[in-house]
Amino acid sequence: MIVKWDTGQGTRGKGQGREVNLNFDGVGYAPKDVSLWLVDMVTGKRLYMKTQNSYRFVASEGETSRRFKVIAETGNTRPLQVVL
Repeated sequence: MIVKWDTGQGTRGKGQGREVNLNFDGVGYAPKDVSLWLVDMVTGKRLYMKTQNSYRFVASEGETSRRFKVIAETGNTRPLQVVL
């Protein structure tokens, strides 16, 4: 998925340092056996969408769009991992 935003005249925070907020309310209503992840393809950051309702990032100078991947996994086939 590609998210695009406007950087036209009069917008606040254009260019480097522009904060972009991606909202995805209602994902918590997905079936309990489905895990949903949002992956920022620029930073590699992976976010569990059922416990978060948005993702905020700072766009690079001249950046007007960013690519994301949504991963849906069913069942509990992966072992428990501890990440430090």
